[in-house]
Amino acid sequence: MGKKLNLILAGLAFAVSAAFLMVERAETFCVYNKTDKTIFIRQLWGYKTYPGYRGTLEAGGHGCCDWQDAQCNKGGKVDSEVGFFIEYKTFERYEWRWIPICNDFPIKAGGWLTVVGEKGNYRCEAHDPQ
Repeated sequence: MGKKLNLILAGLAFAVSAAFLMVERAETFCVYNKTDKTIFIRQLWGYKTYPGYRGTLEAGGHGCCDWQDAQCNKGGKVDSEVGFFIEYKTFERYEWRWIPICNDFPIKAGGWLTVVGEKGNYRCEAHDPQ
């Protein structure tokens, strides 16, 4: 009975270790909003299935998609390129206006994009996978 229990525990420990390694190896591209505005993200190209990656990120938020997911990365490789359009909404002169931050902005599918700035002075920064 003791040997059987040891085998079961060893198998369980191996399965848990393998799961942790797989989680650590899963790579995603992410968009980080380091601005004072809510931003709207639309993937323009590099996806296989419409609409690709889309989202709304509050100030300080982030969103991600696994680079192996064809929904977000039709190239299927960590260094495939994907492109984005990012904008924010502001109320000026009695109406809402959409203000683009970056258009047709490329990043590597295993990397990330950071939107930075404040008070209407925003920009996008691409970061390659490590």
